[in-house]
Order: sequence, then structure tokens, then C-alpha cells
Amino acid sequence: MKSLFRKVGTTVLISGACFSFALAQPVVSQAYNDHQGVYLSGNLGLGVGADRNDDTGHIDGGAYGFGANAFLGYQLNRYVAVELGATGVLGLLNTYTLDADVKGIVPLGDRFSLFGKAGGGLLTAQVCFLGSCDNHTEPGVFVGGGLGYAFTSHLTGTVGYDGVIPLAKHNDNNFTGIYGLISVGLTYHFS
Repeated sequence: MKSLFRKVGTTVLISGACFSFALAQPVVSQAYNDHQGVYLSGNLGLGVGADRNDDTGHIDGGAYGFGANAFLGYQLNRYVAVELGATGVLGLLNTYTLDADVKGIVPLGDRFSLFGKAGGGLLTAQVCFLGSCDNHTEPGVFVGGGLGYAFTSHLTGTVGYDGVIPLAKHNDNNFTGIYGLISVGLTYHFS
């Protein structure tokens, strides 16, 4: 599982670096990433996760579908925001999450910023086979992180990962691991 986390982390960092260099512009004196107030964020990406089979101990992971997420947030100051979000991934495994989190932001100059998220989430996983579907819903820990680039004072592009780690484990399933979305998206700050 550590190997998968390293791969996801490395992918996020490399994607963020490529995204940053592709959009690099001369530094200006205006702090484009200095926000306070309400914002909306929308992202598209690839469902990426890992789970452990309790019978064998084997860790399976990788991409399991395409998805999207959206967040409604309130940025308290340059460094802290609170968010409510929803994510859906459709594919080999359908997952749906609702979450509430606190977002920590580290500005890197006038346009770039790193962010991390932590909070609570509710994850529903749906496995369908030959028209029959089995659903499992679990509370979990929501985690996320990424890189932002402010195009304007209101519009920011992001690359990141958001996922839920289920807390509970039931005897009738192997619902352990992390399920989330590696994505690119846009955030619009209203102020």
C-alpha cells in the first residue's frame, strides 16, 4: 500500500510540475492567490485507489474509472478554508463520496499555492455484476492535496487528489483502503 501511495504522490507532484511549467507567466506584483470568501471548485479526473484483501493480505490498486467532484468552500484567510464536497467515480467500481473538510493553503509566490485537506467523509461503493448491484456505505477520513495556479484574481487551476479512507470494516466485505480521484480542475473565487 505504501508503494501505491508513493505512486499517487509522485504522479500528483509530476503532474503539478508539468502543469506549472506549461502555464508559467512572468511574476507580477499582484497577489492573485490572496483570497477570502466563498468559492466553487469543479474537477475531472481518474478514480485511483487501493484496497487490501483481508483473506490474502494482497493489496490491489490502480485506476478504476472516470469521475468528477465539486466543492463549495469558504476561505477564512490566505491560509485556511472550509469545504463541503461531493465526488462520483463510474467504472469497474462505482464510488460516491460526500465530505466536509478543512483546507490548509501555503502560498508560493503570487500565483502558486500548495494545499492539503483533512476531514470526514461518507463513502458509498457499488459493485455491479450481470445486472445485480451490491452497495456498501461507510464513514471515513477524507484526505486530499494538490497544487494551484491563479490565472486571474478570481480563477485558479488545480491538480490534486481527494480520497476517503473507510473507518469501519464489516465481515461481509473487504471494504478497506483508500478510494479517490486524481484530477485537474478550476476554482472560482467570488471575492
